[in-house]
Amino acid sequence: LRWADAAAAERAGLDLSCMDTATLGMDRIANAAALLDGVLPAAVLDCGTAITLEMVGLDRRFLGGAIAPGRALLRKSLTAWTAALPLLPWREKAPDILGCNTLDAMAFGIDRGAVGTVRELVDAARKNGARRIVFCGGDGAYFQAAFPGTEAGGEDFTLRGVAYIARHQA
Repeated sequence: LRWADAAAAERAGLDLSCMDTATLGMDRIANAAALLDGVLPAAVLDCGTAITLEMVGLDRRFLGGAIAPGRALLRKSLTAWTAALPLLPWREKAPDILGCNTLDAMAFGIDRGAVGTVRELVDAARKNGARRIVFCGGDGAYFQAAFPGTEAGGEDFTLRGVAYIARHQA
């Protein structure tokens, strides 16, 4: 996919003038491009190993974003960087009560903490004018459930951005 790069995205109508494209990943470019097919300004939160936020303004300018660790990465980092904490099993729902044992305390801290991180990102997108917020990625449905009024981007959201770039080449 060498043709799907920052230059191709700009030819497709995504304004990258305020971004350092030397360090900008193609997944983030593709997610921003996928937003161009809908109402702008808009933001996408891609929730996987990392949680990324991309924001595109009314003028089709990529306004920037954020990168934070996802739930799986948080679980792995606690196991890898502490002396005795185990790898927390995956849970489909964040706990509602404080943990009374180590695993439940980890689940509360990690899963509710991740939702809190995403809440901050959603709030920032809304403060920057986002009229539409889309969730995608392997953990997208988990987070979207906590934010009424947002959209599910589906499993192919990033690929739709690549396709958008390909379709709009001069």
